[in-house]
Amino acid sequence: GVEILLVTSRGRKHWLLPKGWLEERESPSQGAAREAAEESGVVGTVSASEFGRYVYIKNVSRRPRYCEVSVFSLRVERISGKWKESRQRTRKWMSREEALISVKESDLRTLIAAFFDSDNLVAA
Repeated sequence: GVEILLVTSRGRKHWLLPKGWLEERESPSQGAAREAAEESGVVGTVSASEFGRYVYIKNVSRRPRYCEVSVFSLRVERISGKWKESRQRTRKWMSREEALISVKESDLRTLIAAFFDSDNLVAA
């Protein structure tokens, strides 16, 4: 069946999608591809348009900051055994049910459920 790749956060080890800040002159889809490679070791083709968005709260300098994440699907073409953050993160392919149980952020759980229920799944 279809699975989704999740990674652990560096701090609390919560399960989430690879994500991060955009670099200068980087499009959101380019940033998604870069973050996927850095945080999970996967390389592939990113969808041209975002699948959806979710908001989470990140503590920056001990202050809560609302962060909005644009989510893109990625057709995985290569999986590296070692990657930039492989010593800091664990990656795991999960079924819909396992992902929904493992992810703590409710907005992200909603987006994951919508992804599995959509026609946007990319066949291998």
